[in-house]
Amino acid sequence: MAQRVCPDCKRNVGFGIFECPICKRSLIGVQFRALPLLLRGVLITCGVVLAGLFLLAVTLPSKPTPTMAPAPPVASPQRTTHTEAQLEAALAAVKKRDKVLSVAWNNKSLPSLLVGVNGAGKVPGAFDSFARGICGALAAEGINGAFVHVLDNDASGWVELGKAECP
Repeated sequence: MAQRVCPDCKRNVGFGIFECPICKRSLIGVQFRALPLLLRGVLITCGVVLAGLFLLAVTLPSKPTPTMAPAPPVASPQRTTHTEAQLEAALAAVKKRDKVLSVAWNNKSLPSLLVGVNGAGKVPGAFDSFARGICGALAAEGINGAFVHVLDNDASGWVELGKAECP
């Protein structure tokens, strides 16, 4: 630890003390004693060793890092084949549900169903469970793998209030 010597009483005073505890002399501006020669040598040696290790680590060719297995490909939506009769029956079943104002297939081959509701004052996600319920109605008609989007047409345009991916 670095120390200073009080110029008046010649006592060693530790670092961070600004007044001699013995004679109360202000130590602001008093120089620290130099580190002992042996300690300076050890610090210099450690610095040289660390610098050498750093240079060695930088200049040596690095080992190839093991590569991770590639991520499995993201499954793209499966195009399913449903008959027009199945799709129309599913639309009729969904239209009978409470809160449903309009229903339309956005994409029949994926299939993707748009359901219009009056969700005034609702926030996105408020109709997620409603969308999952529609998945059940679609499954009863033989429609699997559908995407259901529950929408509300407010003053600013269409707002998605709920969605579900049917099994």
